[in-house]
Amino acid sequence: KALANSESQKQDEVSIKMAAPSKDFGEDFFEYPTKKTVETKNSKINDESIESENVDELIAEKEDQVSQVATPVNEPDFFDYPAKVTTQKPAATPVQVSVGVAPMTDAPVVESHAQPVVALNTSKMTTHQKPENQAPVANSLIANNSKMTTQYHSELMIQILGSDLLKNSQISGFEVRFQDSTQETLEDFGSGSVKFEGILANPKMTRAAVFLKRGYIPTTTDLFLEEGQSRVTIPLLEEEVVNGLNDEFEANGSIGSLLIELDDETEIAKLDVPFGKVIKLDGDLKETEKENFRYQLFVGVRTGNAMISYHRSNGVVVHKIVHVHENEMVFDANFYEDIADTKIKLSQEDLISKVTSPLNIVSGNVKIFASNQVSTKLNTQTYRLNFSSGNLAGRKYIELNHQEEPIFVGFRENNKINVPSESMIRYMLSQFEQAKLGERCLVQINLAREAIKFEAYAESSGSSLVLYNQALDSDGKFYESVSEKTRKLVIVGENQASGEASRDGKINIKIQYADGTDQYLNSYCSPNTYLVEQL
Repeated sequence: KALANSESQKQDEVSIKMAAPSKDFGEDFFEYPTKKTVETKNSKINDESIESENVDELIAEKEDQVSQVATPVNEPDFFDYPAKVTTQKPAATPVQVSVGVAPMTDAPVVESHAQPVVALNTSKMTTHQKPENQAPVANSLIANNSKMTTQYHSELMIQILGSDLLKNSQISGFEVRFQDSTQETLEDFGSGSVKFEGILANPKMTRAAVFLKRGYIPTTTDLFLEEGQSRVTIPLLEEEVVNGLNDEFEANGSIGSLLIELDDETEIAKLDVPFGKVIKLDGDLKETEKENFRYQLFVGVRTGNAMISYHRSNGVVVHKIVHVHENEMVFDANFYEDIADTKIKLSQEDLISKVTSPLNIVSGNVKIFASNQVSTKLNTQTYRLNFSSGNLAGRKYIELNHQEEPIFVGFRENNKINVPSESMIRYMLSQFEQAKLGERCLVQINLAREAIKFEAYAESSGSSLVLYNQALDSDGKFYESVSEKTRKLVIVGENQASGEASRDGKINIKIQYADGTDQYLNSYCSPNTYLVEQL
């Protein structure tokens, strides 16, 4: 389920873990149809002949002709949950949340859990800084996709609220471990808070972290980072209380817990994996049977990747993937941002060419991940998608089905996306011993700036996901480390889990750029999945 639950039915299904069917890439390239037509109210538009590069003008000309029909989101099967719950939020001030947590381990592959974050009481008061004496970017593929040299200073004050589900107290003496680096931790030495400071490459992003405090269950979440100053409070539950709630479900195998905070516009959250039971909590983290609950505590949750579906009062359903670890808890607070229409420009890279070519495919082969919502084609390589709402600072994911196997793509600020051809995919995989994925996953990161260093660590059940990292330079060769010529980072994940253990995982990445900024990225891994992350 590494990305979410795709409902598309094809000869081979893509699982919720974003696992595509295991299948060799064919030797012959896919032949695109020479002509496709799209039926409109008054006329037919040739799908392969739209050539205007002026997207806004094109939309204006065709707006009266092309009617977009909203396709309902297909929901996965959910487990043991009431069909309808009406929720009114309590007047009590909710616990503030925003962060990610990882388990304690000295192993090079760090386990952690993370997901969207929550930043409350945020006051934006930072300046837009531009670095001086910026070195030129070495290759055109990076230069063409980059706004260049923009920096965003971020300060996040983090506090912890401890709870036994009867009473709450502000606690001190805790530790924050970031899941994308073995060398970065924040420790509170009695003040009751810690502060993260960083120079971000983008104005909003999330960073996975684990919160540790003696007597409390290790808790993971994604910290919401943005330009300016903000403050967040993360709830930690007493370990004895959580373990007691999970006791009756231990016979079900490897299990963990998930605490979800609902905002005022969300009626209920559902999971697509089996769990023992869900406990409703009010705004003070006390159990309640009333319908004005603020939190949902899922216990006895099967470990591995799980997709949360947040059902909003306006009928919109927003998806989010989390990774649940054994004997630990994931915390997630669902805060949204409106996305609405998004235009993307798709290009394809091949082995024999150092420049990209327009990816001209039918609109039905470009869809929003975990839904049946397909794109509207605007010209030979530009497509429009209606994402409606998304997780705050989260990434948008699409699915491309123009090759034998689907390709998944994640992006945020940069809507110009470079996709590999089938021959390039086979070439990349051949650098890791085989020319097919099999039970492995591959995450291809398209850089937008010159990188000087990167780290990648996995979180998975039993630390079973092993990562192999390479840097692809503009000369077409792979290297162990990045250089000024590096165009892409390639991460292959191979899960060595045995038996019925979950074989998917989450990959947390930190990239340091030559201009002094940092990029944090949370990506996903499932068997036989190819994922492109466009930065």
